[in-house]
Amino acid sequence: MNTLFLILALVLIPQECNTNLAHEYSHLEARYNPCEVPTDLSDIRLHITNYQPYELSQDENGNLVYNFYTESNYQCLAPCNATANGTVIYDPLIQNIAACPLQWVNNRVKVVLNGVVWNCEDTFGLVSRQNGVVWHEGLQEWVICLDLLTHSAYYYQTGDYQLIVQGQTIKD
Repeated sequence: MNTLFLILALVLIPQECNTNLAHEYSHLEARYNPCEVPTDLSDIRLHITNYQPYELSQDENGNLVYNFYTESNYQCLAPCNATANGTVIYDPLIQNIAACPLQWVNNRVKVVLNGVVWNCEDTFGLVSRQNGVVWHEGLQEWVICLDLLTHSAYYYQTGDYQLIVQGQTIKD
């Protein structure tokens, strides 16, 4: 097994078992219970959605203008014009920013979906999704959540993705 994949797998799995977390998040769509998280990540699919920390408008020349939210809301934690690691968002259409598990953000993981590289530079407001593998009530399966920063709506699951850490592909 590739050493980087093993390291990535270990950081996604919480080291402590806290049964209170399952009850704390039981009202949420994605419930996290560290006592039941699978240890083999090879069959875990990505649950891909999008987020949009701005409202779109157009200037007098017809160019898109991103009006970033100034207060925290369901799309972002203020300041909404920057990612969790401090990257300033200037154009989501060319930056390919994704909200990923916290350890993926810390390790600058890149996710390749359908030939497009997404940079893990942001994370989720819900601590449960920051940890990596979560139980998705609607799908009735364990997933790794990924939010793409775009104004195109996404909602799908896939097992067909690549992960790149420090320039090396660790999952094909």
